[in-house]
Parts: sequence; structure tokens; C-alpha cells
Amino acid sequence: MISVISPLVILNQRLFEITKQFLTDVRAGLSSEDEIIIVDNGSTVDMTELIKMCDIYVKMPKPIGYGGAMNIGAKISRADYVVFANNDMRVGPDWAQKMLEKFNSDPKIGIVSCHGPHMIPSTGTAFNGIFWMLNKKVLADIGYFDMLYPREGDDSDFCLRAVAAGWEISTAEFFFEHPERKSTHNQAEFDKLLENSSQLKCKKFHEKWGFNEINWYREGLKLRKI
Repeated sequence: MISVISPLVILNQRLFEITKQFLTDVRAGLSSEDEIIIVDNGSTVDMTELIKMCDIYVKMPKPIGYGGAMNIGAKISRADYVVFANNDMRVGPDWAQKMLEKFNSDPKIGIVSCHGPHMIPSTGTAFNGIFWMLNKKVLADIGYFDMLYPREGDDSDFCLRAVAAGWEISTAEFFFEHPERKSTHNQAEFDKLLENSSQLKCKKFHEKWGFNEINWYREGLKLRKI
């Protein structure tokens, strides 16, 4: 069974329409036993139509950040595999099949992402964080997402911990497309949402790890158990 978890904040009609297409694409790759979980992190538009398109909808009273929303979704999930997904992208109908095939090829693989420019296959430590699947055994092994300062690489932090615990990261090849984020997001609106967020008291990525997030896949090689 697969759970697709999408933490989202929809602040305009354009992103609303893109999200509808995203949910349609994702559903095309799922079986009747699988589920879509939306964790709403502060949307300001009418969500009625999107609620009907998912299996579980959670409305947070205030924004709790990427990691916090992922944790909520993962704890609700009843599946063996969970997918963490941006809601402003498109995927082909074979996405789930291709990802599960990769997991079945090697029991050491704990994370599979879509194949893209942010993945370095030869290292087994980096990935494309816009759409990735996780074996829930990894959560049992290393725990859930740590809460970091807003936009400070919660997903990169999680993967470093997974690599340090001996899990491999791989990719699956299927169609995906991700539009320019600037076309669907207004930075000023997001900053407004974060004004009173408790996340502002959390550590930044470099404070926790001692290096910047941009270098995490290289540093991950030092943590990897060969």
C-alpha cells in the first residue's frame, strides 16, 4: 500500500488549478487500496473541490512547516510506503510502478526519488526532493523529520540521517515535470504566514550539521556506511 502525502499552502487560483491536475496525475498511478493525504498548512482559498479529490484531509490551525506537515501525514498513513510530494508538478501514470520496482531491486534502498538534476546516482546520498518515496522501515529506524528553521532543508536533513543509518537512496525513471516555482508562489505571502511561527526558534541546517545544505550530498558520503 502507498500513501501520497502532500503538505500544501494554496494562496491563489493558479496554484489551486495546478494542484487539481497534480492530484489527478497521482491518482492515475495508484491502486484502489492506496491513499492521498493532504496536510493543509494555511491555504486561503476554498478547498472543497480538492478535499473531494483526496482520501484524508488535515487542516492545520496554523502553519507548522514542511517537516511538521510531513510528520502529521506519515503518522496518519496506513501504508508500507509513503510518498512526499510537491503539489505543483506532474507525473506519468507509471510513477508508482517504477518506484516500487526500484525498492524491490535492493532491500538496502530506503528512499527512491524521481530522476532529476538534483540527484547524483553514483553517490547514493542525494535525491530530488520534489517527489520521493520512503519505505516506512526507515521511519522506524531513524524517527520522523526534525523541526528546522523555515526553508532550511528538512528533507535533506532527513536523508543525511537515513544515509548515516546505512540506507541507500536511489532514483526511478518516469515522466515528471515541475514548473517554475515563482509562477505559483508569492514569497511575501509565505513570509507573512511565518511571522509568528514557532519554527523561527528552531535550528538552521548549518547550525545542526556544520555545513550548508547545498553541500549535503557531498558530506553525506562521509556518513555513508560502505
